[in-house]
Amino acid sequence: SRCKVRVRVILGEKGNVISVPMTIHVEAMNAPTALEDLTVARQMIQSLLLQFVGNDGSRGRLLYEVAKSCLGPHRPNESTSNAVRDVNPFHNHPSEDYMSVVELPYNFTREGTPIHAASLLSRETLDRLKAVD
Repeated sequence: SRCKVRVRVILGEKGNVISVPMTIHVEAMNAPTALEDLTVARQMIQSLLLQFVGNDGSRGRLLYEVAKSCLGPHRPNESTSNAVRDVNPFHNHPSEDYMSVVELPYNFTREGTPIHAASLLSRETLDRLKAVD
């Protein structure tokens, strides 16, 4: 990708990682092609990380977090939702979509009754989300 990549982790005495998260710093080495080079480097890092996590349901979040942490045209300047445009990890064919993350509670209480977050994805809730579109 014509970029210099540095990965920073802090290791303990026994070689174990004691600093989380690790930091990945990418520096473009060629000014005229810097934007393209940084995009390629980001995509290569994302691909590597996706191979590491496999298909455990965190693929979308991983792509979103990496893309959000990098400057470039994939981050709309006017976005109020912190949306990014990146490859959709849930499609079998490579297509770019806008994505954002909405944090949902895993467990919460409604009117004194403990409720599991799976109920948030009820038909009624999904219909209300579609209406916001």
